[in-house]
Amino acid sequence: MNKQKEFKLPSELSQAIKDIVWMARRYADGRMTYAPDMFNTSYKTIKRYVYFDESIDPDNRDDKHRPIQNFPLATYGRKK
Repeated sequence: MNKQKEFKLPSELSQAIKDIVWMARRYADGRMTYAPDMFNTSYKTIKRYVYFDESIDPDNRDDKHRPIQNFPLATYGRKK
């Protein structure tokens, strides 16, 4: 799935993209706007060029709390 061979990014740029994606996911998750769909579409495009280890959720630090339930994608709205 990783297509970095086709488009090699400098490691600094790759890390910056990963950081921006992480912040965008946190913003979009749980919103009841176009943000979750926009994020999910963009993420699927970006991950064709930037490798994301989807087994690592940066927000799931203790393996108990997972703020983004549909990781790595953002979820529309929240059930309470």
